Amino acid sequence: MVVIDCDFQHSILKCRKSDLKRYGEEQIPYEVWSHEPNKSEDMISLIEKL
Repeated sequence: MVVIDCDFQHSILKCRKSDLKRYGEEQIPYEVWSHEPNKSEDMISLIEKL
């Protein structure tokens, strides 16, 4: 599973890094990708990758 953090502060990504330090990768097996939603072409490309 992948969570895509598109807000400008990337708060989900920051919390995920904290969770990894606290619980390790095995407890919460997902990735968080940060992405800036500046251009619609970039968002379309991101969706196509998924």
